[in-house]
Amino acid sequence: PTRRSSDLPYLTDWRGDEEDSLGIEEAASNADAATGAELCMAAIRLPYVSNFTDIAALGAEPDVAIRWARTPADLIGADGIVIPGSKSTADDLAWLRATGLAEAIGAAARDGVPVVGICGGYQMLGRRIEDPLGVEGGDADGLGLLDITTVFDAEKRTVRASGTLTGAALAPVGTPVRGYEIHMGRTTRGPAARPLVRLESADGRAYDDGAVSRELPICGTYLHGLFDAAALRRAWLDRLRERRGLEPLPCEAISRLADPLDRLADMLEEHLDVAAVVGMMGLQEVS
Repeated sequence: PTRRSSDLPYLTDWRGDEEDSLGIEEAASNADAATGAELCMAAIRLPYVSNFTDIAALGAEPDVAIRWARTPADLIGADGIVIPGSKSTADDLAWLRATGLAEAIGAAARDGVPVVGICGGYQMLGRRIEDPLGVEGGDADGLGLLDITTVFDAEKRTVRASGTLTGAALAPVGTPVRGYEIHMGRTTRGPAARPLVRLESADGRAYDDGAVSRELPICGTYLHGLFDAAALRRAWLDRLRERRGLEPLPCEAISRLADPLDRLADMLEEHLDVAAVVGMMGLQEVS
């Protein structure tokens, strides 16, 4: 018999991640309209920003407002600064200098404001970016805020990884993290930096990633999804609260992020004969 439309399940109030940075203007508008938050997080609005959803977990917390920064004035009053990923690291680095944000980020860090770089943002914080193959058009000086050097190569690294903090820049040593890497370039640390995380990739390889400055409240990592880890996210935000003389947020008020894809998958499993579909595809179902 023909099914009535009312028989079909419908998932209300569901929305997955935006396609890369296509939803950033809406996110910026919503953040600008936010009021009453006790913490202000400045996220640098790079012209070629990517993976901007790395910031979303911070903005989901009830005590945090995200300010997408385009000028040095946007950093005034910020409790923390995040430099997200980039589709064109060299171009975005040049933009930071042209706008005055490069100098302003360094000044904020010297005043004690924590700065976190993720992927391309991590590379920009370093001393030097070398591009021997012309991947992005040539060598460039970094912001010089982290003792790291990055060399671009032709192969893009894409891997899932998990591990723990080894540098206490964001949360106590041993705090669990998980996420993924997607970048071109190899980064090495100098003597004025120590690793941020100890990771194990999906293929079982263990390695150190990221860097923590020994002098300034600055760190960086290639790990996207860093702030999705609730323990790390809340520990860092409570440190920012302490810096402002605020008490830690009560546990019952802390945001518990649910993966929208898990919710979608649960609904499919409830209403769809997954075993039959897998059989039609000639695959073996994994329990």
